[in-house]
Amino acid sequence: MNPNRSNPCFEDHATFNPFALFTIAIGALLILPSWAGAAPLGSTWTYQGRITDGGVPLNDTADFRFSLWDAEGAGDPPSGGSQLGATMTITNVMVVDGVFTVQLDFGAAVFNGDERWLQIGVRSPAGAGAYTTLSPRQSLTVAPYAQTALTALNADAVPGIDGHSLDAADGNPVDAVFVNNSGRVGIGTSTPADKLTVSEGDLRVERGTQTDNEQAVLTLGGARVGGINPYASVDFSNYDSDSLAIDYIGASIRSHNDDGDTDSGDLRFLTKTTTNPNPGLRMLITPSGSVGIGTSTPEAPLSVVTGNLGIRAANASDGLEYTEIGHGGSNGFINTVGDGALDFRHDGTTMMSLTDTGFLGIGTGAPTSPLGFRNTNERKITYFDNASVGYVGVDLDAGQLRHWAGKSGEFQIGNYNDVDGTFIERLRVDGTNNGGRMNLKDSSGVNRVNAQATANGGQLKVFDPAGGERVRAYVNSVNCGDIQVFGPNGNVNAWMTNLAGSPDHGWSGVFDSAGIAKVAMYVESDGDGWIFTDVLKINGGSDLAEPFDVVTDQPLQPGMVVAIDPDRAGKLRLSTNAYDPTVAGIISGAGGVNPGLMMSQKGTIADGEHPIALSGRVYCWVDADANGPVKPGDLLTTSDTPGHAMKATDHDRAFGTCVGKAMTALD
Repeated sequence: MNPNRSNPCFEDHATFNPFALFTIAIGALLILPSWAGAAPLGSTWTYQGRITDGGVPLNDTADFRFSLWDAEGAGDPPSGGSQLGATMTITNVMVVDGVFTVQLDFGAAVFNGDERWLQIGVRSPAGAGAYTTLSPRQSLTVAPYAQTALTALNADAVPGIDGHSLDAADGNPVDAVFVNNSGRVGIGTSTPADKLTVSEGDLRVERGTQTDNEQAVLTLGGARVGGINPYASVDFSNYDSDSLAIDYIGASIRSHNDDGDTDSGDLRFLTKTTTNPNPGLRMLITPSGSVGIGTSTPEAPLSVVTGNLGIRAANASDGLEYTEIGHGGSNGFINTVGDGALDFRHDGTTMMSLTDTGFLGIGTGAPTSPLGFRNTNERKITYFDNASVGYVGVDLDAGQLRHWAGKSGEFQIGNYNDVDGTFIERLRVDGTNNGGRMNLKDSSGVNRVNAQATANGGQLKVFDPAGGERVRAYVNSVNCGDIQVFGPNGNVNAWMTNLAGSPDHGWSGVFDSAGIAKVAMYVESDGDGWIFTDVLKINGGSDLAEPFDVVTDQPLQPGMVVAIDPDRAGKLRLSTNAYDPTVAGIISGAGGVNPGLMMSQKGTIADGEHPIALSGRVYCWVDADANGPVKPGDLLTTSDTPGHAMKATDHDRAFGTCVGKAMTALD
């Protein structure tokens, strides 16, 4: 108890009033009389006390120190007398309404019949401050001496104890525990047949409250050495239906020590049949952990020695559905037959068989190939190989997938027709023309795609629904790629290949229905590209333009008028004078109208940044205030407004200075 608390318990001992309510020597309550042959119980006993703080019962945790003395002593704290045994410290005890309970054990020897006093030290709350020794010491009552006093009682004074038996607490039944003249103990019987006989009830061994690694233990001790076949045994006895007495031992569990080694033993399981007088060995576990079934000398971790091996799991309700593993009989899942094959059977039907030649059949008991699969519809997965034929394949039900690979290198994937069951090929890979070939077919078996390796290289063909070739891609005789597109009449519609005599230069052509090239494009050996056609139609723009660099200190916009720069060869400038004879054209792209044809030569003076429309239709910036409103058909020339055109009214000056004619009006 914290000494700094208000109203401290230990500063004024008059306010701290501990006293013992009662004491009980629990070990003494269950002790048998010494003449009954039972050993005394332990020396632990229960002490219960009550503590008040200033007259108020304490409700808190507390730590206690207990010591046993041969005198009451005097003073506060008490002194005098001799301490008996060691001091016991019990911590973190819960005190409720002033009451606490602890288990004390100073040993049995200190209670010899003389008076004893208990000295108590306490602190609360638990773990806080120093211990305070209470005064006076508490005198112990007779209960702790019950263990000694009981041996002095006359047996006649204890109900239910008559020198050889114990009755139940209420007197019924009598002789609940009985000891006969041979020292045999009976519980529920007065005629024990063994050292301990329990009748008319169950026997239970419990550990009670357990801590880590504690177990409930029942030990059976057998002969260890010096005897013939020493063992400890648990026997299961059966009753005779007529006499209602034990008739025979039906089963046993034994631990043997045949070799006389005091530190080893096996475990044996025995049962009795109707033809054997005694239980026979059924299973044995050796000291090294090997298990023998039907043998006492297992030669492997699990040895089974029996005529027929069977493991069956039956339906608990009717027993008709079961799983079984065994050999012999028609219902074994695993069955070894006379021809040397290992069969896996169900209800007398072989589901899988491994022959003595190494052939494995699934769905058949007579496989004719190294690996075969078959069901009742004769669809199969099979591998077969001999001197003339070899294939591996899968056959499933009608309408399902089939694939197979033959000995000559062919491979098929297809399905069966739902109507007549005929096979329809979907994919074939074979070795036609000294190279690999693959065909992809439609639902009718018509070839759609063909890929093939030829003497020159790879080839790919694509077919229409009628089987006509429509696309061909291959490597030609000069190791160049060749792509041809065919029309319904079989003629070439388009062709891309190399230029004749020049394997490294491309050629392409587009043909009419008669197979005549109407557009041809190719690159000659000198690197020049050529296009030949009767008519060239351009849809991307409406003017013919060339790229120029334009020199100006003003922002440029599409539609502005530009003129020749006399100081910079090949370059242009923004027009700034009316009727300028150096006018060159208009920057293309205004109003969303782009150049239709752009002519240039990269890396020369004939190149630049801005597309300048030289011919065709193009939007143009016009200054209608410079020379009056513009109407369609008016000639347009340069103006004094930079980059703008105006209507030409001086026809003498307009000659050679016009950029075109107006197609729209501007007021």
